[in-house]
Amino acid sequence: MTFGTFPQTATYWALSGNDGYGGRTFSTPATVSVFWQDVNQKYMDESGEEKVSTSKVFLEQDVTVGSYLYLGTSTETSPYDVDGAYEIKSFSKIPSLDASEFERKALL
Repeated sequence: MTFGTFPQTATYWALSGNDGYGGRTFSTPATVSVFWQDVNQKYMDESGEEKVSTSKVFLEQDVTVGSYLYLGTSTETSPYDVDGAYEIKSFSKIPSLDASEFERKALL
């Protein structure tokens, strides 16, 4: 069973910690293969509150909530410096029936 192909490239800034002043720090940007859809989808945030996403992104790798994605390639060290970089609000990983593959989906 295959969950599809990932024809687009995105930039991923993984949340790596905090800067000691209330801000967040991020790892070096990495390119990832994705299938990006600008659609709204309801989800529950970490506090159990219902929210609505602006984009749904299927990926080949795990990502973390609080990290950022940008459709395209960027070498900026901070996602805050990139127009169109969005925070990952929710991430799910669902196995195929034989658990040989996973559907990974981030909501932004």
